[in-house]
Amino acid sequence: MRRPGGADGDALRSQKVATNREIDEIATEPRGSAFYTRYGNPNHAQVAAVVAELEGAETGLVTASGMGAISTIALALLAAGDHVVVQRSTYGGTTSLATGLLPRFGVSCTQVDQTDSGAFERALRPETRLVLVETPSNPLLELTDLAAVVASVHAAGALVVVDNTFATPVNQRPLSAGADLVWHSGTKFLGGHSDVSAGVVVGPAGLVERVWQTAIVTGSTLGPVDAWLLLRGIRTLPLRVERHNANALALARALEGHPAVARVRYPGLPAHPQHALARRQMTGFGGGARRGTHGGPGGGRCAAGRAAAGQAGGQPGQCQHAGGASPVDVGGDRGRLATGRRRHRGRAGPRLHRHRGHRRPGGRLPGGAGHGADLTRGGRRCMVPAATGIGVRPAGPTDGGATP
Repeated sequence: MRRPGGADGDALRSQKVATNREIDEIATEPRGSAFYTRYGNPNHAQVAAVVAELEGAETGLVTASGMGAISTIALALLAAGDHVVVQRSTYGGTTSLATGLLPRFGVSCTQVDQTDSGAFERALRPETRLVLVETPSNPLLELTDLAAVVASVHAAGALVVVDNTFATPVNQRPLSAGADLVWHSGTKFLGGHSDVSAGVVVGPAGLVERVWQTAIVTGSTLGPVDAWLLLRGIRTLPLRVERHNANALALARALEGHPAVARVRYPGLPAHPQHALARRQMTGFGGGARRGTHGGPGGGRCAAGRAAAGQAGGQPGQCQHAGGASPVDVGGDRGRLATGRRRHRGRAGPRLHRHRGHRRPGGRLPGGAGHGADLTRGGRRCMVPAATGIGVRPAGPTDGGATP
């Protein structure tokens, strides 16, 4: 055993012991990162600052998940008697929050068609406090005209909160269009490796401070190691998103001409009904596409033997059976052709598709960061008519007049 005078003793003596006064100062520092991890952490501060810079925001904070981010925003900025406007086509968790949870606390909700900018203005009330936007939307990849919506919402004195998960700040920066807050599920494109659950909120310091005050009460706290993993993923975000964009566009083009595919929805295709808006509002079209197939309930399903679509460079593309896709895979390195009505877990998914004139939901096709030729070849192989497997939206009687 070494004596205190040895190297071990020197190391012990080198540790700084904070005085009571210093501890008091640390504990009362606004959004300090040296007091307690629920209040802040050096890893939290670093990754939040990076995302804030990417989005052109003043500051940011991190949470344990994307739903932790939007739920904390809602609890921070809404009270009983308030009203919120949310898109019909949006992430299912956001729909559940706005239409299921918030009404239990006296907050009313109106759902609107995001493709109709005037619908947002018509839904506004004197008690409207928040308008929740996602563009492109998950799962239908519909767009919201940010400039038009922001103008009408701000004129009514409400705030616009944008989910920028699917676009990423590489392709779109909603704050530059006037949005008040931006949030992300860092689990997806920001993390990019399918190994972390995280959320991020960025915006002006005053609003983010209000969200932080609620976050330390609700406790949706990101682990320091997860914050480090998120930062690691963001280091390659521009490279990955560039490949995601290219792969998704190539896959959409390849499937657009496939005989088993009734339609492909991707903002980068001229056939997308909001392609002009996408070109005006985005610098890239994102890493996800959707398709519907011919052939009845089993049409276009992926045979089990064709599950591995491509293996280049350790970046496999995959077809996956309905109900088996994990949201963590969205934005990761793999192109996972995954879908199915069960993925919606009952959160207005089928109702939304019927509202859009689709008899059955289509498939979501994340482009992935692998080799584009392997992905498109695998995507074509998965579209074998009368095979069995992944969830599809088969062509039906409504196809002739349905929105593409």
